[in-house]
Amino acid sequence: MPAYAPLWCKSNFSFLEGASHAEELVEEAHRLGIGSLALTDRDGVYGMVRAHVKARDLGVQLVCGAQVSIAASGAQLVASPVSVGLHGAEYEGRGPGWGQDTDDLAPEVRTTGRRSRARRTRPRQIAVDVRDPPVTSQLVVLAIDRAGWANLTRLLTAGRRRCDKGCAMVAWSEVCQYAGGLLALWGGEGSVLADEPEPPRSLIGELREAFGDRLYAMVTRHRQSDDVARERPRRASRWSPRPRCSTTRARAGRCRTF
Repeated sequence: MPAYAPLWCKSNFSFLEGASHAEELVEEAHRLGIGSLALTDRDGVYGMVRAHVKARDLGVQLVCGAQVSIAASGAQLVASPVSVGLHGAEYEGRGPGWGQDTDDLAPEVRTTGRRSRARRTRPRQIAVDVRDPPVTSQLVVLAIDRAGWANLTRLLTAGRRRCDKGCAMVAWSEVCQYAGGLLALWGGEGSVLADEPEPPRSLIGELREAFGDRLYAMVTRHRQSDDVARERPRRASRWSPRPRCSTTRARAGRCRTF
């Protein structure tokens, strides 16, 4: 029997989705004899350190990843305050930790009044010429080496810095820009591949060019009545990415009764 590894796991750092601590997911995988798993919290790597420490102690292979929120194809997002470019042999950029000119952005919370009460400024505008945030979909990406981990964190930082606290959003072009060292799992509830009747062929072409053979169509089971109907068009479509992988979205290490 081939070895099984859950590739879409969320800890309780994915608020209102995951239910277990990151280290509990690793402990449960070890208890069940699962040798590896991927931690893919929503728009962040919050629990990665805790999971790494526990995985190192138990001998479980931890795959670092995230579920990325992506704006609809064609949406024009405002530039992220973080931009990184390679000049010569050194990285130069703008954002936290990049130099003295990185703190000139207006703060999210402005202090006013005699008692120094905080008054929140208006929400950031994410899309150009549009006040309401665009519709988003999701893509699961996994780092396969150190370069992939670096690209993953840069992608997540760009998405976080563009939005207010608690939100994140990147463009498909940014996903393709930071595709190096990453493996993409495209599918499941909330993805363009599963939710739209026919994903834009141009988008599929861009992802194939960026990821190459590291782009997989993800087939999942959410125990919903429309699971099979949602998957059937993807199986029949010649535009669907190949190869495919099957997985489930793990949100808790073990069910508990109180």
